[in-house]
Amino acid sequence: MSPARRRLAVQLAVEKYKMSERMACRIFKVSRAHWKEHPRKLPDENEVIARILALVSEYGRYGYRTIAELLRQDLDNLLHINTRRVGLIWKRFGLIVPRRQQKRKRLKQACLLYHSVCCCRGKHVYGIMQSRD
Repeated sequence: MSPARRRLAVQLAVEKYKMSERMACRIFKVSRAHWKEHPRKLPDENEVIARILALVSEYGRYGYRTIAELLRQDLDNLLHINTRRVGLIWKRFGLIVPRRQQKRKRLKQACLLYHSVCCCRGKHVYGIMQSRD
């Protein structure tokens, strides 16, 4: 169970079943300090998210580290940007870098012109060749 869900379970146990904080935290194995701490959102979060999504749509093959570097260069340290923060936002929005498509293997030109039992290695073709006529 994730920490956020554990925190929610403790909250429900306290409100619904009138259980004490200590007992609920003990049951769900959450430290009381962690339960009372709420994730904070920085004031510039919306601006950073909008800029990340714009860069991702522009540069589709870049990962979160490269996007973080572009943000640092682009915004001239006006906002607090680090790779970890960009990575967390990246995960929250489910962004991924698409896999590269493999190059298609080309048939050797000699094997196209002739059919035979041959062995092709690099530019050299070994074996007996017969024409298609």
